[in-house]
Amino acid sequence: MWSPKYSDLFAVGLGSYDFTRQGLGYLLMYTLKNPSYPCFEYETDVGVMCIDIHPEHSYMIAGMVLH
Repeated sequence: MWSPKYSDLFAVGLGSYDFTRQGLGYLLMYTLKNPSYPCFEYETDVGVMCIDIHPEHSYMIAGMVLH
């Protein structure tokens, strides 16, 4: 998901989509200035299924996790 405010920033949700084999999940933020390493990392108890960034308040990120 690309940030609507910062054109070089995007978010990635990671985790297992297999409901029977759940592990840790991650919400990662990357910038094109340094795409090899995330600039922000948030660990969740389960996989992150989908994410969205608020169009006006870019500090608000919503995510849906598998639980």
